[in-house]
Amino acid sequence: MANISKFTPEKQAVILEALHNHPSLGRAARKARVTRQTLRNWRREHPEFGAACEAAREAGFDALEDALIERGEKNDTTAAIFMLKGWKPERYQERKAVDMNLTGNLTVLFPERSDGPQ
Repeated sequence: MANISKFTPEKQAVILEALHNHPSLGRAARKARVTRQTLRNWRREHPEFGAACEAAREAGFDALEDALIERGEKNDTTAAIFMLKGWKPERYQERKAVDMNLTGNLTVLFPERSDGPQ
């Protein structure tokens, strides 16, 4: 017989507290001693619980964001770079998109090699 975890108020409280402290679904599931899939199922099957999970995760992300800002303000270069890339990707992202759609004829010129043909 399968080991079915029961959806209880106690498990809900453990999950919500875990998400509030650290917004990882995997960590919250482990704290409640359920699988990630069980947690996903509960969130889908119980919309109010799903909404509470999202609110708790948002609070957890806010706390992480606050901690990152504090680190960036204390001369933590890595934290500062991370913040800039996340908040101003148009200016600080590492890769730029290149549009390779061409119209008309394309001529590719290769420089001559000094060591002869290959």
